Amino acid sequence: MRINHVQKARKDQGKCGVCEREIKVGDAYKWIKPRYGGKKIRCEFCQFRPSEMTSSKMGIVYDAQEDALEEIGKWCDEDAADLQEILNRFAETVREVSEEYQESCDNIRDTFSDSPTADECEEKANELDSWASEIESAASELESEFSDSFDETDVEIDEEEVKAGVSAEEQIEEARSEAAERWTEDLRQQAEEVVQYCPV
Repeated sequence: MRINHVQKARKDQGKCGVCEREIKVGDAYKWIKPRYGGKKIRCEFCQFRPSEMTSSKMGIVYDAQEDALEEIGKWCDEDAADLQEILNRFAETVREVSEEYQESCDNIRDTFSDSPTADECEEKANELDSWASEIESAASELESEFSDSFDETDVEIDEEEVKAGVSAEEQIEEARSEAAERWTEDLRQQAEEVVQYCPV
């Protein structure tokens, strides 16, 4: 789908579909016209989502991908269960779309045994199915809880800090907090990488 760029609006265009900024006469903006539905408008600063740029089944995957990445970005817990749920839910959507492509492939071949379109559908089905398995595998490999990976006995107590008034307990708590931040960021990065990768 082509993005149409307008340097100066000849008339007011209403609100941007993302930031809701009013696009006035003379403002730069861009627009697309999907096969179904009305024209979609963005101000010069906002972008169209990948899910908005296609009318194929992949739009479902892109939409779920964007939602998953947004949820992952907000995750900040010391329990990975919610993060695992996000990945598994996304994998389920990817696999459902894979099955739809395979069904399309089978239907086409019922009529045309040798069809490039059927071959393309089958290739997408296989790639999406493999990706879903990778996402599920990544989810199962995430450490379930931060406490499983933190051992306070490994913290080296700085005696000079103790003399300066920072107790051993405070040093352990600071080390725990820093380790929790690193653990959370590491798991978030792992989740984002497997979700961002799209083989199709």
